[in-house]
Amino acid sequence: MLSTIRHKTTSLVAKILFVILIVAFAAWGVGDIFRNSGKSTPVATVGDLEYSQTDLHRDLQLLIQGYQRQGVQLTPDQIRAAGVPQKLVDQRINRNLMQVYTHQLGLTVPDTLVVQTIQSQQSFQGIDGKFNRNQFLAAIRQEGYDEAAFYQRVRDDLQDRQLYRALFSNIVLPQILADEIYSYQAETRTADVLILPSASITDVGTPDDAALTQFHKDHAQQYMRPEYRAATVLQLSPADFAKDITVSDDDIQQEYKNREAEFRTPELRDVEQVVVQDQASIDKILAAMKSGKAFAEAVKEVTGSGPVDLGTVTKDKLQPKELQDPIFALAADGVSAPIKSPFGLHLAHVKSITPASTQSLDQVKNQLRDTIALSRASDSMVSIVNQLEDALAGGASVSEAADKLKLKAISLPAVDSLGTDRDGKELGLRPEVLGLIQQTQSGSTSQLTAMPDGGYAVVQVTGVTAPELKPLAEIKDQVTQDWIADKQRSVATERAKALVEKLRQGGNMATEAKAMKLEIKSSASFTRDVGDTDNGIDVDLARKLFAAKIGDYAQGQAADGPVIAKLTAITPAVAADHKDEAKIVSDKLLEDIRNELSAQFAAALQQRIPVKRNDQLIDKVMAEE
Repeated sequence: MLSTIRHKTTSLVAKILFVILIVAFAAWGVGDIFRNSGKSTPVATVGDLEYSQTDLHRDLQLLIQGYQRQGVQLTPDQIRAAGVPQKLVDQRINRNLMQVYTHQLGLTVPDTLVVQTIQSQQSFQGIDGKFNRNQFLAAIRQEGYDEAAFYQRVRDDLQDRQLYRALFSNIVLPQILADEIYSYQAETRTADVLILPSASITDVGTPDDAALTQFHKDHAQQYMRPEYRAATVLQLSPADFAKDITVSDDDIQQEYKNREAEFRTPELRDVEQVVVQDQASIDKILAAMKSGKAFAEAVKEVTGSGPVDLGTVTKDKLQPKELQDPIFALAADGVSAPIKSPFGLHLAHVKSITPASTQSLDQVKNQLRDTIALSRASDSMVSIVNQLEDALAGGASVSEAADKLKLKAISLPAVDSLGTDRDGKELGLRPEVLGLIQQTQSGSTSQLTAMPDGGYAVVQVTGVTAPELKPLAEIKDQVTQDWIADKQRSVATERAKALVEKLRQGGNMATEAKAMKLEIKSSASFTRDVGDTDNGIDVDLARKLFAAKIGDYAQGQAADGPVIAKLTAITPAVAADHKDEAKIVSDKLLEDIRNELSAQFAAALQQRIPVKRNDQLIDKVMAEE
């Protein structure tokens, strides 16, 4: 039964995680990879809601940019092979089904809540921490929304949350299921490990030219020069524009007045206390102090343990509230009178006091000047961005547009997917810019793209040098060393295989290790999905050992050479003994079940709400570049 549960759970988790990944990435920035997909014909219709080619095109762009921010560069072919467009459409159909259903139920969201939700998003806030309308408009435009469409999207999201809470918040996970899966995941094992270093094999010979030629051919992928792209890059940063902005002393003074509370540090007190339940104990502590004992010493003498250290606190952080006024009325090293609260009688000692302070205008003047300048720079940049977009739309190259607007564009003769030039030098490109270069076709210009710091970037790819195999003559020494290392690995692996068979026939691991002058290591406790790579047990070897009995042997591979491992112990995991860890597993399972049920609910809705999809148009979006 448990194996069945494991199989179902693994399948479920994989499916749901993929959907969650798509949903999460659908909120991120852009890259101009797919073009000419802005037609109005819908790829899917749910009730009266349409999901157009333009919508799918935008979501594909956002998905690619989401991967780029994690340093993963995906090509259209990879996206197509993974079936991502179809999955995006499926996800949007399910979402639209929910929206149609919420409308049928009459669920509404107040306008004030929509506005509050939008304004609270950190990505729409300026340097001063307040909602910045220009930044908001630039960000949603970058995602392909106008203001009304984005407003409706947020409203729909909030309505969906209402429905999800009503449908799925009361689902209960069977405890026995959670405990079984926790036990499966958290069980640990240990093993004795013997690594046979490949480098210790010295009798593999030297390759002749024919052997090197064949090895070079068979392992061509190892010796490829990467694709290099020549590009012109133009980046706009608020910091660059801020240099030319003058901020008056009156402006700084007004900003200081508006934000003065940020520069105040409240009084701090280092406090310790004891809580007792009777006046007699209080009297004994005070009497001990009158005899010359320190507060902590007196408390320990009466109660058997020292006072509780509350640390350095502000008045408003002291709890319960009954403590606040009495403790903050004391002098340094003062001891309070007994303070009554629902917890008993408190006796508090103020160990030290840090007075309240306020940074003066002079102290924060430069900081305020920079903040104001950056905020104004972001606003003034809007005009430059619009002019730049107009110039590019008019057919100007990135260099020509930069010259026209007196901006500085950078020419890169060659850059690979890692952001290095032909000499392997790191060019210092931010991931978003590197992603634009990699995803823009030769001879084309990317979209003007918003950057996380509030700036913008646009790239023009002027040439692409395809990957090519390095000539053998150029890398002969490297290929020779690789050939020798490959032969050493092969010989070491065969010897390890023979040794495993010998051990299984009754051989002694310690004796064999001593004969080879090798050391046996004891692994740390490991789980089936992690292993102990520090001691040569990768995930594959860990899973072999989880299929073994104590005393069995298994063979794996580490960076240094083949690994022989003997299972020495099995430690079951009992959920009742690890409640916090088990709860994490339980919560994740509950989330997975809710997501699975929501998908089933969406499937049921398709029986009552008409759904149409056009797979030919979905394929066409991917095909048009």
